[in-house]
Amino acid sequence: MTTTIDLDDLIRDCKKGSHKAQSTVYQKYYKTMYNTAFRILKNADDACDVMQDAFLMAFRNLNQNIEKQTFEPWLRRIVINKSIDFLRKNKQDAFMYEFPEIEEESDEEEILLTNMKAEFVKKQIEKLHPRYNLILILHLIEGLDYEEIALYFGITNNAVRVRYMRAKHKLIEQLKKEWKF
Repeated sequence: MTTTIDLDDLIRDCKKGSHKAQSTVYQKYYKTMYNTAFRILKNADDACDVMQDAFLMAFRNLNQNIEKQTFEPWLRRIVINKSIDFLRKNKQDAFMYEFPEIEEESDEEEILLTNMKAEFVKKQIEKLHPRYNLILILHLIEGLDYEEIALYFGITNNAVRVRYMRAKHKLIEQLKKEWKF
């Protein structure tokens, strides 16, 4: 008979400094958190370093009343913040650039994005310049809304919306080029 350990119990034990509990939590979430970091950084070593730093930070700050239902999103936010900080430190963050206002996408463009296969689209996103692919990754793949992204970059919601629209148009151009529309 196998016993299941409740995540609330694990977090409580982690708060007490239990290395066994921390190891169990790490094993449960490291792949997901690594993938999040890798999608942003596009480098395995950097993603591994950032992911490990995020776990260390999380374990040091567990006394913030983190509950079972909020632990994973909280940890993911730490990974995303650390990934973005890493990009900034390495001068790869292109979010300081201002983009002109652009029109909303047409139905044709929305249909094009919807009908593409997810893996192909992800690969095309990765080919885009970091100023474009990072915002698409955070919004489309990680599921962050404009307000959350704005907080990460210290910009307005409208600036995020404009940058997302610009990135989406660049992605559509890339998809059309690859599929020869």
